[in-house]
Order: sequence, then structure tokens, then C-alpha cells
Amino acid sequence: VATTEQHAYLDRARDGAKRLETILVRLREATGLEQAMRQAEPVDFDLAALLRLQTSGLRTLYPNVDIHLSGADTSLPMRGVPDLLSQALDKLIDNAVDFHRAGSTIRIVCRRKDQTVYLTVQNEGKRLPEGVDIFQSMVSSRRSQQTEPHLGLGLFLVKLIAEFHGGRITATNQDTPEGVQLTLSLPQ
Repeated sequence: VATTEQHAYLDRARDGAKRLETILVRLREATGLEQAMRQAEPVDFDLAALLRLQTSGLRTLYPNVDIHLSGADTSLPMRGVPDLLSQALDKLIDNAVDFHRAGSTIRIVCRRKDQTVYLTVQNEGKRLPEGVDIFQSMVSSRRSQQTEPHLGLGLFLVKLIAEFHGGRITATNQDTPEGVQLTLSLPQ
């Protein structure tokens, strides 16, 4: 018969194994993305249609979060890899959901200026930490009491996807309302 102390050690070992498994899954995801980018063939597609479809799926995934899409009412012809851009939007929304203030709206704003498309994800809530490049791998400002380990790979992968498409990703704090704005700039 195991003692209470032995049960505690077994529980910690199981938790450690789960965390390690999660870390390995995320590292495989990053490796898979890099391989996908090496093999990817850009195609012509409608970014607005992709955004509408993606946003609908995200609303299903996060039924308790208000996600609003604007600027994707008309066609936005692009050349790129739709699956990669879809993955980037997933990661931007995941990040916004993690940091948004409960009850606030997450906004996805798409706009075109000259030959560039700007895809912005805005959330009210915690501001960005000063002096930290959130787009580097292994950077995360999440609180340590979360049960699942966080490697800080999501925004790094968004940066890789943006650069693959000849674009870039930027992050800024918002004052009114207080929160964060991440903008993916893509040449059209």
C-alpha cells in the first residue's frame, strides 16, 4: 500500500510527464511548420474569404469570447499559402484570447493600403511587457501558475509565416481601451 507521500510523488511525476509531452508536441509543431514552409507552393486565393471562414471556426472554438471581424466584406486577392496564414491567424487569436479581459471583444481588422494588406488582432487587457521581443522563440509573459507549460513559440511562428510571405508582424500597446494590437503586414 502506497503512502500519502508516495502518492504525492507519483502525482508530481505524472504532471511532469504531461508537461514534457506538451513541450514535445509544440516543438514538433514548430519543426513541422518549418518543413511545410520549405515545401509550400504559393497560390492565388481570396484572403477575405479565408478570414470569414477562419473567424467562423474560431467563434465555434471560443464560444464564450466575442470575436468581431471587419474589413473582409469584399474580395482580397492574395498570393501565398492559405494554410500558413490560417495557422498564423489561429496563433494570433489564441494569444488574444489568453490575454483579453473577460467580456471584452477581440477584433480582427483587415484593411488594404496601396499594395499591402494589414491584418490586425486587437484585445483589451494586459499590456505588453516593456523591452521584451515577444516574437522571439521561448519568450512568454504568461503567469507561471498556468497548468500547461508555455514555450512562447506561437508568436515566433507567426513571425516566420509573415517573413515567408515577405511581410512582418508588429505589436503595440493600446491606451484606449487598454490592451494590445498585433498587426500582420503582407504584400498583396
